[in-house]
Amino acid sequence: MSEFTDHMEREADKIASLMERTSRRGWRARIGDRSNVKPWYSSRAAFVPGVEVVVIGANPGGAADAPPNDAKIETYQRDLNRKGFNAYLDESWDGARPGSSKLQRGVRMVFSTLYGGSANGDDALRKSVCFNVCPLRTSDMSQLPPEVWSESVRWCMEVLHHLNPSLIICNGISDPSPLAVFGRSLNLLDREPLGTTYVRYGVIANGDLEGAKVLGIPHLSRHGLWSTTPVAIARIARDHNIP
Repeated sequence: MSEFTDHMEREADKIASLMERTSRRGWRARIGDRSNVKPWYSSRAAFVPGVEVVVIGANPGGAADAPPNDAKIETYQRDLNRKGFNAYLDESWDGARPGSSKLQRGVRMVFSTLYGGSANGDDALRKSVCFNVCPLRTSDMSQLPPEVWSESVRWCMEVLHHLNPSLIICNGISDPSPLAVFGRSLNLLDREPLGTTYVRYGVIANGDLEGAKVLGIPHLSRHGLWSTTPVAIARIARDHNIP
């Protein structure tokens, strides 16, 4: 699968070049490291067609002037070549121990809910494929010009078509968001309220991904209803036989 991931990393670098040309905020990729370009959150070995679960977010967070621990290219390449590597479990973010930042705990909570406990959830997360719609790191989505987001959606869909997963978990349901990239091809079937937002569930109705289940969750590092989120996910999972 290295040929596919290598190809998509080159495509990610093209998106970085587009971002440099179109951003009004002086965004740039750093030469020799991955501080602003981060395509994958899972081991390269996980990118095989027919994977059970894929997790997609919007784009990597963080400011370019404070690169995270995964910034250096040698660290990035080493981790991606480790079988079973998963950034939500193995990376240290914001100085916290690996797997313990708010977003990491949120993703692990989703898998724990779906798979019946933390140990089973972490095991399932290691077997999943995780990446973002846009592979470029920004501190907020407003830094992404529309043409960069559009090209990133194309990039993301190429990866999804290659993987052909059974379940796609979207971290973010607003617009633009991971859930929104499916547009009218997504038939929304259910939702469970979380205050002013929802957990959403649907099935892709046409195209190469037809039949794939999609679970949309409010961004796990932002919304604060953590006590009720597992209940909402569990109800939808039970009613719709997911994963």
